[in-house]
Amino acid sequence: DAKFVLVGFNAKGEESALVSMRQWVEGLGLPAPEEVVYTDDAMSTNYGSREEMPDSLVQELSGPVHVAYNSKAGADPDTGDDTNAPATALMMPYPASDRGCVFTPILEGFFTQYGDIPLDLFDEAKDNDFGDADE
Repeated sequence: DAKFVLVGFNAKGEESALVSMRQWVEGLGLPAPEEVVYTDDAMSTNYGSREEMPDSLVQELSGPVHVAYNSKAGADPDTGDDTNAPATALMMPYPASDRGCVFTPILEGFFTQYGDIPLDLFDEAKDNDFGDADE
């Protein structure tokens, strides 16, 4: 069993990244983040909305984006306990040309990462296009 899961979504735009994240979170039975926070590509400043951002960042976020999802995003600062840590998601500009998901289950004792996995892996509408495999 994984202690927590990291999933990175490299998408052509904000809408496709958010749809993919929702599908993956539901498909894997993971907790949904309460919000998606915007950040710059250095992750040095977070913004709750586009209205708070500088125009240059708004412009960058109109193109390809990366959403970094963490199913347990932080331990209690006093105890180190991450039992009730919330899921989080950060959206940032992503100037690279690759698209897909990078899936990283954090396991006891070792690191493993899988990618690039299709963004639409858990797209039920696409599954329905193929009909019943048993027919």
